[in-house]
Parts: sequence; structure tokens; C-alpha cells
Amino acid sequence: LRPRQVAMADPLGATLINGGSVNGGVLSDEEPWEEKYFASLEKRGEEDMHDVQVVVFFLFVALTMGTFTKTILQKYMPSVPYTCVLLFEGAVLGYVHEITGRRLGSLSESIRMWVAINPHVLLFSFLPPLLFGDSMGMNWHHIKKCFWQCLLLACPGVLLGTVLTAVTARCFFPSYGWDWPTAMTFGSILAATDPVAVVAILNELGASPKLTMLISGESLMNDGTAIVLFNLFKRFITVPPENPEHPLGATRSANPESDAWSIIGCFLRMAVCGVGLGIGMGFLALLWMSAVTHKSNHSDAIVQISITLCCAYLVFFIGEFLLGVSGVLATVAAAIVVGAFGWPLFASRETMDQVWHMIEHCGNTVIFIVTGLIMGAVVIDPKREGHLTFQDVWYLLVLYVMVTLIRFVMVFFFMPLLMRCGYGLSWRDAVVLSWGGLRGAVGLALALEIDIEMKHSVNGMRVLFHVGGIAVLTLLVNGITSGPLLRCLGMTKPSTTEEALLSDIEKRIQMHCEEALTAQVEQREAFTVSQQAEVRARCTVLQKARMLSEDDICNPESASDALKSWFRNANADDRLITVRKMFLQALRCAFLDQVEQGMLPNKGPHTVLLTESVDAAMDHVHHGLCTHKIVVNKLRLHRPWTNFVSKIFPVPVKNMLIRLGLLMSQRLACFMLLSFVHAHQEAKRLVVLNLGEAADADTPEQQQVVAEAEEEIAKAVIKLQQMDSSLVEEVIVQQVCGIVLEQECLFIEKLVAQGVLQDKQAHHLVQRVQHDMRGVSQEEWESTRRGSQQVELQTSTRSDASSPRSRWPQNT
Repeated sequence: LRPRQVAMADPLGATLINGGSVNGGVLSDEEPWEEKYFASLEKRGEEDMHDVQVVVFFLFVALTMGTFTKTILQKYMPSVPYTCVLLFEGAVLGYVHEITGRRLGSLSESIRMWVAINPHVLLFSFLPPLLFGDSMGMNWHHIKKCFWQCLLLACPGVLLGTVLTAVTARCFFPSYGWDWPTAMTFGSILAATDPVAVVAILNELGASPKLTMLISGESLMNDGTAIVLFNLFKRFITVPPENPEHPLGATRSANPESDAWSIIGCFLRMAVCGVGLGIGMGFLALLWMSAVTHKSNHSDAIVQISITLCCAYLVFFIGEFLLGVSGVLATVAAAIVVGAFGWPLFASRETMDQVWHMIEHCGNTVIFIVTGLIMGAVVIDPKREGHLTFQDVWYLLVLYVMVTLIRFVMVFFFMPLLMRCGYGLSWRDAVVLSWGGLRGAVGLALALEIDIEMKHSVNGMRVLFHVGGIAVLTLLVNGITSGPLLRCLGMTKPSTTEEALLSDIEKRIQMHCEEALTAQVEQREAFTVSQQAEVRARCTVLQKARMLSEDDICNPESASDALKSWFRNANADDRLITVRKMFLQALRCAFLDQVEQGMLPNKGPHTVLLTESVDAAMDHVHHGLCTHKIVVNKLRLHRPWTNFVSKIFPVPVKNMLIRLGLLMSQRLACFMLLSFVHAHQEAKRLVVLNLGEAADADTPEQQQVVAEAEEEIAKAVIKLQQMDSSLVEEVIVQQVCGIVLEQECLFIEKLVAQGVLQDKQAHHLVQRVQHDMRGVSQEEWESTRRGSQQVELQTSTRSDASSPRSRWPQNT
């Protein structure tokens, strides 16, 4: 703080006093500013200091309301949108707060502060974790595949929606008298979508994950674009206190740079630089997380969660406040990087997911309740002069119809391009995409910013009322009817294959429960027949299990009759594609098991590249497995590295880095090919076990898929045979070391759970395991460095009889 410029804020930034004045007084150079500052705090008295504590009261009241609401809805009304109920509860609480004359004690005092909350505090507090949590859970392969579709909808699509919404506001709200900057700001707020409710319904009903990815990706990108447009158009309006009746309480600011080219340049700078900042911060977070990846050390999971949380807030703050770029796009980019390349590093994926779901739950709860609170306390309050009328309600209904039509126009306008990129887009997908354009937390936060900056003026309240009303209507109407719409379009009807597989799974569950009951009866000698009958009467699964045949019970691992019947009667191509999909799913599980077992190192791109190859193979399942071809293409990492190094560094450094990169790429290829062979063998065994009646494939489709898998294995083996045998042997030793050390950790945890080992003793043993793991990693690096030096020595020896030009051929 500078002596001439002391900024003093009351709780949550409700007011801000700048310019060196505190409570109306101006600081002089004669008195130290610290003494003046603390003297002003003493004058405010104990009552003002009590305000600081009261602020927290409403926060936990809101979280308690949200938790209670979620509990009731999950049990009795699962189809009702959770956030919509929160908005209604907040409005009721705000209305009661005003009707009672703000006589709810400490709760009213806390509500008063939250109603006057600084909109920037709201955005900086709750928006980063919401964006980071949603983005971190997205599939990297689907992101790359749908990127151009999402970009098309998020950039030109949002711009088109903003313009059409602004035209609607100018034409259908004549009594408001909004000018173009105001209307465009309003349109940019409504351009941000929040598909949380629709995505939840799509996942629940089993809709295509590609459509779900398109809706989620478009929402995250258009949030950033909408906020960039919002900040651009808001620059053209200011808030003069002497003119509160001006449309939106604002007039245009004199800005000589407000021309088309400056707007385009500012937009590109905020968007492109924001994404670059997010990518850089994301990789810095990954670098930090790679130092704390031990699953047996519980503190590592805490450190990793803290890193992701700090990354979410810091990248948003640095982008928005320090660099003046899009903090939203920076946060989304950082989260995608962490989610795409960081999941093998997570010490506990389950803990990471649960913590971020909890953070998202708290953020959504607070934002929707605060929005409802302000609507109830400020917008709906009839005692305020110029409160909303039935005309505004009519305008809201008209706006909802127009916003829905604009969404359909925007999607179908770009549909010819959407059909030709990514996974394509059918007319059914386009209808669901249009209908799923819900509004949520981001739009509400921007509307709150406008309303609070306008000091709850009449037109500022109108913006908040319309944005909040659109959020409620889209959640109630579009969100609830999304399920029936999907069923009407036939997008959730299970195929014959899925029905047969589900029947097979149900049979296996029934046999498993029947075996569990039999084991309990054998262990309990006094367990009578009447007690067994009572257990069967209370467990539905056991009632169905009694209808199983003796052959099923004797052979619990064989396929069910329904699945066998489907394989006999279904189309040959459908059967073949089904078996291939099951093989690829088993292959993905095998790769993940290798990470858990320690066979695949969690550091490095090994696991990400292998699992991504499975996703890519799923896209070409009609043409065969083709997993080896995809993996080989991903192994050519040294080529871009060689091109980059050749253009930047001088010849001696370039040669050393190229050799080092080539050897690291060979070690990576050896790791991946060995894991590739092992995972294909395991997936082949699982497919035969789950679909066949014997130890070998017994249908033409299974035999073909098994033959394709063996062909893929043979290709990988040939590649391994072409490598240096010492390198292959060394990698095998390292994989076995990883498996042994991981088993040691698991056994130590088991002994602790059984009470054999104390925590102090286990900690000493775990530290020894971690030391050995670090030694294995260090040995890998030392081996690569020695290989690089050996290649350099051999090259220098051969160079004595050759020209300098021939030392580094073009195909190095």
C-alpha cells in the first residue's frame, strides 16, 4: 500500500475507497498512513468488526440449504434440476429478508453483505473452480476430435447468438430504451451456456459420449468467448451516479480506440494469449505434480489436490488481473492439460475426483442461492421504487422463446460445416444440441456484476431478472424435457447387442450372489432353511437366481443363453463390431491395470499414448483393430523434436540433443511395445472368457478378432526384435522392478489395515520403497545418458574416415 493511495474494503469488497481517503478523510504526508488506517478501524467500533465474522454465516447457511435440497431431490424427485430449486430457495429467503424489515438478526446482516458483494469477488472466487473441474474431466482424444466443431460453435456461433439476442432486445423491449452497447452486453451474457443438467441426463440415459463431449466442450469454450465479448462491450458503457435513469444506468465512454480493428485485435489478444498462458501453467503444474506421485504416501494426494486448486485460481487471476487476457480460456486450457496428461500422475484418482466434485457442488450452490437472494431482496421487493411489473414477466416469456429459436438458428446455420468435421453431426444430434443450450452459473455471475455495478438501478435489475429467468426456464423446461426428447428421437433405445450383454451381466450377478449365499450357509451351521427362504424373499436378485439352470451354476464363467442366442441370430457384421469393441474396452482396462501394478511408469507419456490409441482405434472399429498402426504413429516423437532442435541450437548442441532425444524415444517405444504385447494377450484372454464356452474362441467372430489381436502382437514383437537386445532386457528388468515394488507397497498397506504394522513402522518401510523407486528412475536416466555418450563415441570414431557432411545424415 502506498501512503498516498490506501485501498480499504469492508467485508467481501462491498465498498471500495480509493485515492488516499479513509472514511472521508485524506491522508497527509505528516502522519504515517498505518496509524491513520488503524485509527479508522477503531472508530468503526466493535459492531463493524463483528461484520467480518457475520459474513461467514450466510455462506454455510447456503451450503446447508444446498445439501438438504440435494438429499431430498435424490430420494424423492431426481428429475427436478437441483440448481433451479436453489434459485427459488434463494429468492424466497431474500424476499423474507425484505418483508420482515431485515429483522432476521445475524442472518439479515450477513445477507445484506452478500447482496452488496463485489461482482469481481464473486467471479474470482467461484468461477475458476467451476471451469477447472468441468474441463479436467474431459476425454483428451474426444477433445482433439471435436475441437473444430466446438470452436465453430464457440466463436462465430457465440458472436451470431450475441448479435441476434441484441437485436431481439432492441426490437422487443422498446420501453427499456437500451442502446447498442447495452444490448450487445446483454446478448453476450445470454450467449454463455451451462449444460450441466443436460449432460447429466445424457450420461444417465446412455447417449453417445461424442454428443456429450460436443455439448460440454462447446459450453466451456463459449464461456470464455462470451466473457471476452462481455468485457469488450462493457468498456463502452460507464456508470455516472448523476444519471441513474439512463438505460442500464450507463452512458458510452469516450474511447478513441473503439473501432472495429481495435475490437478484433483485443479479442484475439485476450483469446490467443489466454490459451497460451493456460497451457504453460498447466505444464508447470504437471511438472510439480510429477515430484509427488507415490500412491502409498497419503500426503502426496493432498499436495496434488492443492496444486490443481492453486493452478485454477492463479491462472485465472494472472490472466484476468495481471496480463489482461481471458482468464476463462486460460483456466480451461490449463485444466485440459492437467486432465489429459496428469491422470497417470495422480496418487489417488478417486480422491481427486471426489474433491473436485465437492468444490463444484459448493460453487454452484453458492452462486445460484446468491443470485436468487439478490432477485428476492432487490428485484422482487415491491417496496422499491420502479420494481418489476407484469410487463417484464411478459418480456421474459418472449425472450425465452426468442433465445431458444436463436439457438436453433445458430446450430442449423453452421450445420453444413459441423457435418464435415470431427465426428460429424446428424439432424437428431443438432436438435439435442440446440435444445440443450441451458444457461447457468457463468451468465448469472456476469448479470450480478452488471446489477451490482449499476447499484441495483431499475435497468440493472431488469438484466438480472431476465438472465435469472432464462436460467430458470431453460433448466425447468429444457432440462426436464431433454430425457423425453432423447427417447422420442430414438437416441437412447438400447440395441439388441446391448440388451443381450445386459442380460449376460445380470446372469453373472445372480450367480455371484447365489454363491455368496451358499458360502454363508456353509459357514453358519445353525442357518436354517426358513432363514434361507427369508433371505431370498428380501433379495430380488436371489429370487431371479433360482430360475438359473444347473449348467449355469456349474459354469458361472460361460456366456448366458441370451448372449449365445444373439450371437447365433445377429448380423455377422454387428457381431464382429461388438466383439472388437469388447476387445478394445478390455485392452484399455489392461493398460490401466499395468499402471496400478507398476508395470507402466506413471511419469512420462507411456500411459497417455497407449490409452489414447485405444480411443483412436474405437473410431475405426469397422475396419479392424489397427491398434499397432496407431501406436507406431504415436511413437515417432523424435521427428518434431529433431526438427525443433535443428532450427534453434548450434551444431554441437544440436547433435547431442538429437542423440539424447532419439535414445529416449527408443526407450519409450520399448516400454510401450512390451506393455502393448502384454495388454493384448490379457484382452484376448478376457474376450474369449466372457463370450465363449471353452478355453478357445468358438465363433467365427471371436476367431477373427483373436486372429487380428495375434497379428497386432506379431507386429509389435517384430519391432522389439529390431531393437537393441540390451535395451529390451533393461526395460524388462525395470518393469519387473516396478511390479515388485508396487506389490511391496500394497502388502505393507494390507498389514497396516490388519493391525500387524503400526503407522510409524509402515512409514519407515514405505520410505525405503520410495527410495528404491527413485533409484529405478535414476537408473533409467543414467542408462539413457550412457547410451548417448556411447553413440557419440562411436560416431566420433567413424568420423575420422568420413567427411563432416556425412557425420549427420538427413535421416538421423
